Amino acid sequence: MVGIAVAHALVGHVETAWVFDDGSSDGTASGVAELQRAFPGRVTYVRLDGSPYLQSAVSSIALEALHDEPSADWIWFLDADEFGFRGRLDEALADVAPEVGAVRYNVINFVAPTDLDSNCPQQFARVVHRSEPSISTDVNGETLAQLIESDEMTFFDAAFDTKVIVRRGTSPWITAGAHQLPDGSTVEGTMNPVRFECGHVPFASRDALERRAERAQRVVEATQQADHGWQTRLVFRAAQSGQLEGFWKRHSIGAGADPIVVVDESLSAGISETLRVLESRGVDLARVDRSLTPTLTQSLELTDSLTLRTVDALQEVAAEIVARNTQLNSELQWRDEELERLNAQLESLREDRTRLLDERSRLVGERDALLGSRTWRIASRLARPFSRRR
Repeated sequence: MVGIAVAHALVGHVETAWVFDDGSSDGTASGVAELQRAFPGRVTYVRLDGSPYLQSAVSSIALEALHDEPSADWIWFLDADEFGFRGRLDEALADVAPEVGAVRYNVINFVAPTDLDSNCPQQFARVVHRSEPSISTDVNGETLAQLIESDEMTFFDAAFDTKVIVRRGTSPWITAGAHQLPDGSTVEGTMNPVRFECGHVPFASRDALERRAERAQRVVEATQQADHGWQTRLVFRAAQSGQLEGFWKRHSIGAGADPIVVVDESLSAGISETLRVLESRGVDLARVDRSLTPTLTQSLELTDSLTLRTVDALQEVAAEIVARNTQLNSELQWRDEELERLNAQLESLREDRTRLLDERSRLVGERDALLGSRTWRIASRLARPFSRRR
């Protein structure tokens, strides 16, 4: 699956690709070697043997490593289950204003057919069902996982978080999954969805789901944060409880419990074009020689687990600070709005007081005028005899 995702990016969206392989055993390396042959000089391979699952740390180290890379105008962190579509990323980024250092884009979930074979790249052209989410991304991952496990919703009922593409040299770090940058690190823009979006196929096949469950133990060991890697944790728990088959049926098309979807062939059309380019270059990722080994880059040393854990720990602290700062800003905004409301209410009360004082002055004036009038004096004299008679 990594091979078709990288090939798709090279064909339609990026000039070069860096593949960070965190210890895969599914033939990823051989697929990368084939892509290096098909796209000479455009694929860099980094293997992280023995390193923990610390996606944020690796991503941020990559940002630093590419800081002086002349070919990297923009850095797009792409997972193996993501495919750009709608338009070309390079063309969309060409129109971004120079002061913008990051661009936020939509990630759209697609649902795979139940019988899809993720080991065959041609099968991805069959992915034509786009999810129709009914829940916003404001709900945290662990809460979503609990709702999914209790059968109150599926993964596809929730919108997927947007991600950011970073201009080289503008940000010191990025969160796992490329969802957030440090507050104030750069000016952030928004991608026009007509020009580019990213298709996400999180559960491509039953076999891929099982492999994900096997890898999940590394996520659990790497961090105790329940919200970190929550999707993988969800799959892991389903496997541990013997519920993986039921999970797959509820998260694929054709098993009788289909998620809410609409037909959208945009992603399929893009993947089909990638497959045609690969065929023209004599590449068949389904039949790659497993003995092939990719050319390793010598420019990065990323196998030091202690260094990675230190970076990741610092970034978790930084992420907590960012989250707390966001919360405080939200509270401050609420207090400012409340203060503004109270000030408006106070001003209204002052206006009412002024109006009442003016009304009182007017009535006092009318009373004084009446008491001093000839009519009042005559009426007062006439009233005295009647009072005495009573």
